[in-house]
Amino acid sequence: MKIALDYDMTYSADPELFQAFGRAAKRRGHDVRIVTARNNEFDRTAPLIEAEQHFPVIYCRGIAKKWFLDHFGDGFIPDVWIDDKPESIMANSTTSVEKLADWRKTREEA
Repeated sequence: MKIALDYDMTYSADPELFQAFGRAAKRRGHDVRIVTARNNEFDRTAPLIEAEQHFPVIYCRGIAKKWFLDHFGDGFIPDVWIDDKPESIMANSTTSVEKLADWRKTREEA
């Protein structure tokens, strides 16, 4: 089974839980990857780099996650999605450029 795990407010809400889940899933032969709306050029922060030690990370750059994976996922088409904002699977981000820039300046991460 291929499992897409969102980063913000999903994995980031309880990294230890999802690391344990990932280890169990891998032992059973499943492929778990973090699929995030973030941009790898601007949003690859220290906590996300730490997450990369446990899971491959796919950065969708605000593009609908399913569409992005269908076109650029190198064959990773999830059977299961774990995401606090399921609308991001089918729809592009609606965050304005200005709000995104402000978020990048003020974000606080564990």
